[in-house]
Amino acid sequence: LVERGHLQGRRGAYRLTTSLTALQVPASVQAVVASRIDRLQEREKQVLQRAAVIGNRFDEMLLRRVLEFLEERLPARASSDPDLLRGEAALNEALAALETAEFLFETAVWPSVEYAFKHPLTQEVAQQSLLRAWRLPRFLIMATDDRHAEHPSVKTVALAVRLARHSAA
Repeated sequence: LVERGHLQGRRGAYRLTTSLTALQVPASVQAVVASRIDRLQEREKQVLQRAAVIGNRFDEMLLRRVLEFLEERLPARASSDPDLLRGEAALNEALAALETAEFLFETAVWPSVEYAFKHPLTQEVAQQSLLRAWRLPRFLIMATDDRHAEHPSVKTVALAVRLARHSAA
């Protein structure tokens, strides 16, 4: 309601700026979350969706590798702008915008920057908003820790198990 301009003010002191009859309230919490995701800029939406496929928590380097992998292997993505996520600055700006919009929060800065979804429902709705073909489980497995295939990390093994379960569903 705040994002749509129906409420003004600040937390704890909002006031209604639209008549109650003019309000359109979504039918479910999932619909509210989906509506917020739909209003994101395309770059932020793509980052949020791809991060959701990785899991509720993810590290920035893994997300960066997944995005680079997709850029190399799938040049005709579902984006009208091929340079949408190119460059370190673009990803950092998208992640900062998603933090500001309270979709994500930073959970660690060392040894690598890690993020988590503010709520599991956000991750679920973001993942479901991708077309099934774009949920990318096989691409994620291929993009993760391929340099150390003989000694996969615990995160890679956990991700592979999670994605195998997701693919079977």
